[in-house]
Amino acid sequence: VCPCRTRGCRSGGFRGIIGDGGGRRFVFDRGGDGGACRPSRGGGININGSDVDSAPNSFGNIGLRWRPNSAWFTELEMVHMGDYYTNPENTASYNGHDIVNLRTQYRYSDTLSFSLNILNLLDEEYAERADWTTFTGDRYFPGEPARAYFAVHWKYR
Repeated sequence: VCPCRTRGCRSGGFRGIIGDGGGRRFVFDRGGDGGACRPSRGGGININGSDVDSAPNSFGNIGLRWRPNSAWFTELEMVHMGDYYTNPENTASYNGHDIVNLRTQYRYSDTLSFSLNILNLLDEEYAERADWTTFTGDRYFPGEPARAYFAVHWKYR
């Protein structure tokens, strides 16, 4: 297995560029001479074997639903984003976050229902995305504060 743990990098001749969709690219070069797969250097530091930056170690969501009867529906959801390095050299990092959302809906009739969504219920300060650049250092793109949405759903027949 290649030490950079990148899909597509095999023994034998391999040269390529892999982009992460965020404007960053990783150059891999494995010559037919059996040389090791070498990611490009970031900031003059060999990043071979480092974690991919901006890729959280864990992420996901879990929810708890409650439906006391056919008219009411309530859901409590936790969204988790684990910690991750924000630069290729793995010298800067973001601690991750957990956000709680609450959704409820009441069906008054077959044609009329009401819903209330409260996102970021606990009003956590978090970064939707974090990275690091040589020009600015740490960069955080703030997530949304607590907010509520009320809706009326009407089906016209």
